[in-house]
Amino acid sequence: MVVYSLQCPPCQSSPWGIYPVYDTGSRMRDWVKFIWNLKHKGIGAEEVFLYASVVVDTSWRTRNDKVHNNYTVDVKKCIDYICTSYADLHTTIFPSPSPYLKVSWSPPPQDWIKLNHDVRVGFDSMCLAVVARNHLGRVVWVQTSCVDFSDALCGEEAAYCLAILTAKDIGAKFVIVKSDSRVVINALNGKESH
Repeated sequence: MVVYSLQCPPCQSSPWGIYPVYDTGSRMRDWVKFIWNLKHKGIGAEEVFLYASVVVDTSWRTRNDKVHNNYTVDVKKCIDYICTSYADLHTTIFPSPSPYLKVSWSPPPQDWIKLNHDVRVGFDSMCLAVVARNHLGRVVWVQTSCVDFSDALCGEEAAYCLAILTAKDIGAKFVIVKSDSRVVINALNGKESH
C-alpha cells in the first residue's frame, strides 16, 4: 500500500512536496484519486499527473534495465532524470502564459507630431526605426537606418538622434519624442549622465 503525503523531507520532494509512503496497502487507483483531488487544494492536477507519469516511466525503465540488463541502479541519476524530463515536458505541454500588457498610444495635440523610435540589436549591426504620427494618429513619415555597431545603449541614442533628424526633415515645428529607454530619457532630461 502506498499513501501520499504533502509534507516531506527535501531529499524526497517532488515540486509540490508530495512523496509516497510505502507499505500502506493503497492501490494505483488510490494514487490517481489522490492526485486528481489535489485540484481542490489549489494544486494543478494536470502538472502532478505529468510528474507522476515521468516517475512511473522512469521507474519502469530503471526496473527493466536492472532485471533484464543487470544494470546498477543509481538513484541520484534517476531523480535527476525525472526532474530534467519533467522540466522539458512541462515547458512543451504547459507553456507559460505571456503577460498581457495593455499598450496604449495617445496622439499628440493638434499641430504636433509624435515620434516613436526604437532599435533592433543584431550581432554586429542594428536597425533604427522612427514612426511619425499626427494628432489624428495617422502615420505621416517612417524613417529607418542601419548602423554597424551593436551596443544597445548606443543604438537607443542613435534612434533618438534619427528621430530628431526626422522631425527636421519633415519640417515639424512641435514634436514629442517617445522612447522606451529610461537611460536615454533621463540623460536628455539632465537627471543622469551616461
